[in-house]
Amino acid sequence: MSIEILPAAPEHIPRIHAIETQSFATSWTPAQLKLYLTTSGCVLLIAVEGAEIVGYLCFDSVLDEGNIANLAVAPEHRRRGIGQKLLRAAEDRGRGLGLRFLNLEARKSNAAAVALYEKLGYRRVGLRKEYYVNPIEDAVLMTKYL
Repeated sequence: MSIEILPAAPEHIPRIHAIETQSFATSWTPAQLKLYLTTSGCVLLIAVEGAEIVGYLCFDSVLDEGNIANLAVAPEHRRRGIGQKLLRAAEDRGRGLGLRFLNLEARKSNAAAVALYEKLGYRRVGLRKEYYVNPIEDAVLMTKYL
């Protein structure tokens, strides 16, 4: 089956939250995720295969700057290019919004994520000390100019 990237709707929040809790030690609440549906400058995209949501990405923007806040793929669907499709869709949406670049953070130890971002043209531009909790870890700050 093919993966389709679509805008999220309120009825998708429970599945998005389930993927969120499977993916992150400290997860967002459903209320925090819902804010991406109603807040100006925020975008919440889902990856759908058949009738199943298999991943999501949320980003926000201010002026010409975008920030990818969360990207997750359900564990049983990882390593199939879904994260890459979500990132490309976010980049396309960002270009349509007139953004000059997108930023994101990745755990320093998450070599797979950092490699994916670098493959897609994101460059390491800094380090955020002790950015993550559970466990405490530095974040690699990465940027892609659109």
